[in-house]
Parts: sequence; C-alpha cells; structure tokens
Amino acid sequence: MPRSIVVDDISEPITHRTLTLGNEPVVVTIGKPHPFDPERLEGYYCPYSIEFSGRKTCRYSGGSDAAQALQLVMTMISADLTSLGRAPGEEIGRADTPDDTGFR
Repeated sequence: MPRSIVVDDISEPITHRTLTLGNEPVVVTIGKPHPFDPERLEGYYCPYSIEFSGRKTCRYSGGSDAAQALQLVMTMISADLTSLGRAPGEEIGRADTPDDTGFR
C-alpha cells in the first residue's frame, strides 16, 4: 500500500503556467512524478501547486505509473481552478485564451 505523502512545496518543478483571474495572476506549477515507494516502484504521485491571491496550495495526484500520475494531475488542476473564488462572469485563463486554462 502506498505511503502517505505530504506535499508542501514542489522540489523538482517540470513546468509552470501563469493564468489570470481578473487582474490577478494564478501560477500553476507541476512537479516531477515520483514513486510512492522508491524501493518497490508501485504507484506514482505527481505534485502540483496553485498560487493565487497570496496563498499557495500544494497537492498531488496518484497513478499506477508516472505517465498516469502526470495525466491525472491535469484533471485535478482543472477542478481546483474551477473552485477558485471569483466574481460572477469573471473568467480564468491564459492571455491568448482568457476563458480557457488549458487543463482538462
């Protein structure tokens, strides 16, 4: 059974994306997938963080291998971005696509 993981920072970031919500930046950082148990290599987790309005939230997704953990992190990020506090009609997105974060 995988050990419990606590993510409080992204020690090995592999990419980041800056979005905007209103006039505020929203920075999403994705870390390198790691095995839950380095000795057994059974199951992987992929850490990520979302920084917005002076707060940083770190979480992770898990999968059977590194590719699945990385794929599932996109869905989790999408859900977290949807739950960010925003005014009615206010969109979160990239400069070139203000209503699309690119995470699904």
